[in-house]
Amino acid sequence: MGVVAEKYQYVNGLLDGEQYDYYDDGTLHIVKHYTMGKPHGDQVEYFPGGELTATIARYQDGVLDGLQESFYDSTEMKAVLSYQDGVLHGWKRLWSKRQELLEEGYYEEGRLQGRFYQLFPQEKIEVVSHYRDNQLHELYQVVHIGEDSVTILEGNYSHGLSEGEWTKYGATGRKLSVEKFFQGKKHGNSSYYDSRGKLTRTVEYIDDVVHGMVKEYYSTGEEKGRLPHIEGKLHGEVLSLYQNGQMSKRYRYQQGKLHGKSQEWTERGILLFEGEYNQGEKHGVFNRYYPDGKPRALQAFEHGNRIYKNSFDMMEGGG
Repeated sequence: MGVVAEKYQYVNGLLDGEQYDYYDDGTLHIVKHYTMGKPHGDQVEYFPGGELTATIARYQDGVLDGLQESFYDSTEMKAVLSYQDGVLHGWKRLWSKRQELLEEGYYEEGRLQGRFYQLFPQEKIEVVSHYRDNQLHELYQVVHIGEDSVTILEGNYSHGLSEGEWTKYGATGRKLSVEKFFQGKKHGNSSYYDSRGKLTRTVEYIDDVVHGMVKEYYSTGEEKGRLPHIEGKLHGEVLSLYQNGQMSKRYRYQQGKLHGKSQEWTERGILLFEGEYNQGEKHGVFNRYYPDGKPRALQAFEHGNRIYKNSFDMMEGGG
């Protein structure tokens, strides 16, 4: 004799009453309740063997309504979700098999409201955010958890968009960056740091685009470079400095293209290179020098084409 796979009841062609599904070995799998063709009441699913409960889903007139529960095969809680009229309404909580709280949030008519918690055990990361009408709003934090938990990202949202100052931290808690946002876009002066917390760069943004001065610094605090930008492109006089303050390079740009005179020097201030550009093309003198200042190669260009070159070896040029 075969094993019963399912038992269904119908009234006037519609599912009505208790319905049973079975595993292949004949043990109970699912018990469902219907009223006039619609799920109504508790729908219970069992793990193989038919004794331990896997899920309990509660329905009212065909839609989820009330607490929905699921369990691990060890009987430990896996999830609890509260529904009303088919949408999340109330607390939603998820747990790992070790009973670590993985997620917790409160819903009103399907929309997240207030504090929302998430845990990512493998990465040892927890995220605490806040919602208003299903949009990120106010404080957002990412924390690396351990013996000494460290915040690695912190900022605020306003109606789903990043707003104000956002700070990233390294594993030791030192700042890696401080960026300013306005309506979801970088806007204003942002600062960036090395792993020891030393300032390395500041950048001015407008509407997520670099616009204004970028400054670079040595880890000891001395200025390393200045890079002016307009609408994301280098524009103006770009400077590089040695740690002693002596000029290293000076290049001129126009709308992202080299334009005008460019120069490079040794740390002692001796000219190593000078060249002229026109809208990104070599145009004019293009000379290189040995560290003692004597000529290494003298050249001239017109619209990218070399029209003159005279080279000097070390014996001739540098002595």
